Amino acid sequence: MERSGVLITGATGFIGRNLARRLRQRGETVAAIVRPESEIGFLTDMGVACHIHDGTADGLADILAGICPETVFHLASRFIAEHKPSDIESLISTNLHFATQLVDAMARTGVNQLVNTGTSWESLSDAVAEPVCLYAATKAAFQPIMDYYRSAHGLKTVTLKLYDTFGPDDPRPKLISLLQKISASGELFDMSGGDQIICPLYIDDVTAGFEQAAREVQRLAAGEGRSYALPGPERLSLRDFVALFSDVFGRQPQINWGARPYRAREVMSPWTGPVLPDWHAAITLRDGLALTLKRTDNV
Repeated sequence: MERSGVLITGATGFIGRNLARRLRQRGETVAAIVRPESEIGFLTDMGVACHIHDGTADGLADILAGICPETVFHLASRFIAEHKPSDIESLISTNLHFATQLVDAMARTGVNQLVNTGTSWESLSDAVAEPVCLYAATKAAFQPIMDYYRSAHGLKTVTLKLYDTFGPDDPRPKLISLLQKISASGELFDMSGGDQIICPLYIDDVTAGFEQAAREVQRLAAGEGRSYALPGPERLSLRDFVALFSDVFGRQPQINWGARPYRAREVMSPWTGPVLPDWHAAITLRDGLALTLKRTDNV
């Protein structure tokens, strides 16, 4: 059976919708797996075919059999930096249960190219190969599941481990939206000491990385898998990032540095790993912040 186009999970999220838009602009046929309650108008408006998952393994296999995609981009995830006991079920359900349903459906329908999304938090640092939090542990736990499907069913996989990501119209409660808020209000905001290193990546470079990963997975032999980092163009301290934000945005957030303790498992120096071949961050951090400001102010 001839396969064409791509399937995206997590297409309603910030990265997923930007990836869908990028691929549609290039003329790709794009389908998405969505929940029954998902808001999908913006996806259908750009020509993405949305398929509602009923939560069952058979239902997911039926969707893949009907779409016959060449490549699957798996971006659906549940992120919680510091979980509560009530969060355990949702973390396991999305990051392991649904992810396993997906690769099982791929195996059953003969779809064998997967671009998976991981996190740099799967390692506390270069020296400590332990997950930072339960979210990261669930992402890492999916790796041996993919190992099995590669070995038993010839799945080909490329996992992209992401760091901080940002860009315009990001609905997530991330650092930039916080800085914008407190800069506008003038409130004094308590933060940690600010010495932790971050390496943010602008959304256009993120989606370019996923495109390149799809090309990379095509080159693999059946049963092969690779894992790559997708780092930002520079590593800098949180304090230096806030200073750069202030310079680009022309707003000075009032921050009480050191008023809050670091998290118990704060990442002070992020893990570094092999970078995705034939890809690099093309947009500087300063330019990415400027683009975020310009497009946000025009909304």
